[in-house]
Amino acid sequence: MNPVERDPGTGGGEENPELRRPDILDGRRRREMRILLPPGRASFLRVTVLGILAGALVILGLDLPQNELWAFDVWSSNTWGFWMFSVSLLVLYSGSRICAALHAGWYVFLLFFLTTVHQSAAMLHTLWRAGRTSLASLPALAAESLGGWLLYSVPPALLCAALGAVFWSGRKETAWGGFLRALPAAFLLGETLFWFCRVVAQGTGLFSALSDLVCLAVWPVLLSREFSPEPKDRKRRVKTESAGPAQEEQPACPEPADTEEATNSLVQEERRESMGFFRKWVIPVVGILEVGVLVLGVLAVTIIMKTEERVELARETSPDGKWAILITELGEPDWPFGDDHLQVQMWENTEDPKDSRYRVSFEADVANDGARASWEIRWLEDGVQVLLIGSEQPDALYELPYPTDRQEVS
Repeated sequence: MNPVERDPGTGGGEENPELRRPDILDGRRRREMRILLPPGRASFLRVTVLGILAGALVILGLDLPQNELWAFDVWSSNTWGFWMFSVSLLVLYSGSRICAALHAGWYVFLLFFLTTVHQSAAMLHTLWRAGRTSLASLPALAAESLGGWLLYSVPPALLCAALGAVFWSGRKETAWGGFLRALPAAFLLGETLFWFCRVVAQGTGLFSALSDLVCLAVWPVLLSREFSPEPKDRKRRVKTESAGPAQEEQPACPEPADTEEATNSLVQEERRESMGFFRKWVIPVVGILEVGVLVLGVLAVTIIMKTEERVELARETSPDGKWAILITELGEPDWPFGDDHLQVQMWENTEDPKDSRYRVSFEADVANDGARASWEIRWLEDGVQVLLIGSEQPDALYELPYPTDRQEVS
């Protein structure tokens, strides 16, 4: 009989409940996942911080410059993979079923509550500037809209709390637990394929596709670390087995002090291993995800700024000097082989273009295999012709006539 398996306070006849913890190693493999969010205020505070960060990420996605390819607002409002990934981890690393439900519900509540408060505040600011509301401060808005905020935030929080209580069974190394752990991966796989198809077919949702792909890659890595045998586990098992014959020669009831010390040593070692796993794997993975999101965000903003840049391609004046025309490129051609976006403007040539009483403009997309379009400008007696040339389309001819009167045209 192994002395560390008995509780000295019971006279050696009963097992120590601390050693029956499911996250203690049983042989070579763990029977359940590690507990990184045990019951207590510290875990609740960590979940609160994570919920606030989640709400900030949603707000950031809504407020970033809109771009059809990256579609940050779609990631914040219509992409579920990242949120399923984060909530599932909170549930699986919780110390009990009740804690799992509380953590999932509180995290989702903060996420929805902060988002709706931000949206209401932005709408209030817009209406206040237009003089269409009597509310002039956030406290007044809160008094008016608190019920709506709670109605928006509480139902999804309760739903996620109930699902978290069920999903907590995925901690166990059983067939049912394995099935539950596979559900988030299946959902991530389906949503990743969906968004990549949208990227190819419609040229939108790239950020959603990449975030789901990263979560899909990280999910099995984290879970494999939970149930795979490690060198320390094998050494401990070998040491325990080798100590068996020697222990049989000892008295049946070991000294209480030695047993208690061995029990505490084993429990402390397990806790050190859990915190070591948290520092070695969870914190770096979360850090890499956050850095990846920031890098993708900076890259996307850079691309957006580049695509929204206006480049002057041609500026000409009519032979009589009365009219001017300007061809501007609106950003760069769509990557990789998309259209070039041009704007053509014609106005009465004055010292200050703003004083011109006649101005006309139009925008056109030119299919030129991802390269900059070509053009020709032809001045006529009654107007000007603009020929836009692309290798993947027929030449497009636009004619802008001079006005027959001197009335201002916009």
